[in-house]
Amino acid sequence: MNPMSLEPILTCGAVRELTAAQLRALCALYDLVWPAAGETLVDCREAAREGWEREERRLAALWHGAELCAVAMWFPRVVQTANGPLRVLALAGVCSDPEWRGRGFGARVVREAFGAIERGEYAVALFQTPVPEFYAKLGARPVGNPFCNSRFKDGDLGTAERPWWDPHVMIYPVSYPWPDGTIDLLGPGY
Repeated sequence: MNPMSLEPILTCGAVRELTAAQLRALCALYDLVWPAAGETLVDCREAAREGWEREERRLAALWHGAELCAVAMWFPRVVQTANGPLRVLALAGVCSDPEWRGRGFGARVVREAFGAIERGEYAVALFQTPVPEFYAKLGARPVGNPFCNSRFKDGDLGTAERPWWDPHVMIYPVSYPWPDGTIDLLGPGY
């Protein structure tokens, strides 16, 4: 039997629950998908864990043995809208290993993340993406608001006026009554 034919196992939980080997596999996948010019995420994985734990990040991950096939992270974030503060599910770090792509694993982990909305933990998800078609198939839609980060500081990703770096900002679910006007992320893009 081909071991690649076995269905990966889905795990969900807080980043703090990852074993050292799982954390290394997560950072290695991120380094593979989004290579850094300098220090790798594997090299600074304990600092990454600390930051993710501070943000109360959770993740859905598909594992084939010790190999990480796909992952989606999410965490609570409060953004400022014209209608006041809004707590959103901040979807981040969604990717799959190139060797495992095309099998629906990315969609599976994203659906698991969006399950927090279905369970009533959040009203809406807010995220950026270079692949809006993927998320549209899962029930998300683009939003055209201007975004800013009024708490910008040196070292943050993006800029104060453009905290997102991907070209598309989306929400889930498509039916959510998203407000008009500028949205202040009150922190860096994710």
